[in-house]
Amino acid sequence: MMRLSDENTKGGDFTFIQASGNPKPESGAPESTSVMYRGRLDGRHDHFMANYDTWVDEDNNGSTDWLTDCWKHPAGNGATQPPTEYLLPKNEWACVQWHYDSNNNEMVFWLNETELTQIHIQQTGDGCVANTQDGMWIAPASFSELKLGIEQYHDTAKSRTLYIDDIVIDNSPVECFGNPVASKP
Repeated sequence: MMRLSDENTKGGDFTFIQASGNPKPESGAPESTSVMYRGRLDGRHDHFMANYDTWVDEDNNGSTDWLTDCWKHPAGNGATQPPTEYLLPKNEWACVQWHYDSNNNEMVFWLNETELTQIHIQQTGDGCVANTQDGMWIAPASFSELKLGIEQYHDTAKSRTLYIDDIVIDNSPVECFGNPVASKP
């Protein structure tokens, strides 16, 4: 469950869920590369988007040349107003669900139990900053690290207030608890 304050809305992009691990051999990425699947909120409209990124450990002989930073927005590029079902509601609890499948290079997101089909990823998205993998979103061999919270990337971004509660991580679908958040053993 997530609750985003309306203070400082549209205050910059941020990641709210990231799962990462080592690259699959077929990606061609150096072994020291961290491969990341991310659920993000785009600060232009406060809408959900999918993100794929790779970072090479800079201690790998100084190499930083395996870069991707790919995106998938609803309605294509994120520059136009996205459909309302992709906007994170302000000042109310919302159920946010995701599924990352490394075997099928797939990412799926739901908001209030509705699948966000326009950001469903299977192998590729809208584009990439760097095209080292020819636009392919090759998942890590397995997910070894999970980060949940807010990670903002822009020095000029305003502070955001986001509450996260009733966190459940599982290998199978987890139901939403409703609004307001109810306790569930």
